[in-house]
Amino acid sequence: MRRLLLHTAGTAAICLLAPLAGLRAQVAAVSPQAVVESRQAEYEEAKARSEAARLAAARVRDEWSQLLEQHAAASRAGDRDRVRELLAVFQERSPEKSRLEQAWRSSQELWREAGQELVAAIDDYLEKLWPATEQSVGAAEYENALYNELFSTLRRVESELPEVPLELEPMPEVTIRPGDTPGEILYKARLMENRVRYYASLAAELDQKIEVLAQRQRREQNRRDFMTSHERFGDGVVPIGNERRELSDPASAPAVPIEVRIGQYRELREEVEMRMLELSRKAEEFRGRTGGGQ
Repeated sequence: MRRLLLHTAGTAAICLLAPLAGLRAQVAAVSPQAVVESRQAEYEEAKARSEAARLAAARVRDEWSQLLEQHAAASRAGDRDRVRELLAVFQERSPEKSRLEQAWRSSQELWREAGQELVAAIDDYLEKLWPATEQSVGAAEYENALYNELFSTLRRVESELPEVPLELEPMPEVTIRPGDTPGEILYKARLMENRVRYYASLAAELDQKIEVLAQRQRREQNRRDFMTSHERFGDGVVPIGNERRELSDPASAPAVPIEVRIGQYRELREEVEMRMLELSRKAEEFRGRTGGGQ
């Protein structure tokens, strides 16, 4: 969000900015662990609400299916009174069905957002925690255990979240029809330019996702390299004093390997880029047909 320009005098500006500086200091003082715990509580609550909404919508859908079967049977039997009765029931229950299905879709979106915020918080914490785990294993025993626990939580959350299809909707064909006025052609050009701006925003979002995953991939590779460097002490075990402690790896692989996810996002990013170029070219062509109007 753009900052609002302050048109007040210098003294008033200082009075306004002082509380903001204090707020930034309070935010900075919040530990990564506290942020993760807060986000995890929000995530579990959103997940529970989504499940409750799913069950409510499923119950109504089951009842709806039963009513459809009854309606079909009554139609086949020629029972007009029963058909009219069931049509009245459909009309009565339709708003509730729509409301519950919409509530489920909304709860899924809130759950997905809460999950994304939790994953981001965990990734941030892991990035800060990783340097501490590069110490000798005994010195970093707590940090290693915490790292593994956090990473396991991250993978669990990513596997639980409802999937979002990695595909774009078909791009509508926009053409100049015989009889289109310059104003109508210009309107179509503006529609395509709006679509270009949407794709530019989507491309930026995909770039961010790719960078986050690439950063995680680099961190995990560094961690694997660190663990491999200790193999000379035995099967992943480093002697600490008189004891032998395992250097654990949070390693069960996620359903979709991280390199595959990065590849999927990059392919989608390329398709978005192609659409942006095509629509920009076409919008410019349309504007040329109108004399370059605004």
